[in-house]
Amino acid sequence: MNETYEITYWLRIDTAPEKEEEKLLSLIKSFQGEIVEKSVPKKIQLSYQINKQNLGFMGIIYFTAEPEAISKIKTELKLYKNILRAMITKNKPVGQESRQEQYTEKLTSKETKSELESVESNFALPISTPN
Repeated sequence: MNETYEITYWLRIDTAPEKEEEKLLSLIKSFQGEIVEKSVPKKIQLSYQINKQNLGFMGIIYFTAEPEAISKIKTELKLYKNILRAMITKNKPVGQESRQEQYTEKLTSKETKSELESVESNFALPISTPN
């Protein structure tokens, strides 16, 4: 079953970011990954030097793939010399609500709102005004 992943990557400043992004996209597709969304790589100041680089391009690609393919993709990424760093994380499935969204929805129901207001009024601190 395909899972949803995010790859965040940092490229050397002296590369063509579009060309490197295309390499990443073809790598993902070569392992039967499907691109969901991608951001345009942006020039950023790195928080700390990576391989003697202070500046770089940062981009994000969201994709779906089999969990077994991720280790293979990570192995291949190490061979790309223009990638300073890359991190792949698992995301929630596309189209499903996150727990935070479900919790927020629950809090906005009428019953819960009145309960929340009564609890908040019990814990409200008196406001003192300067004389």
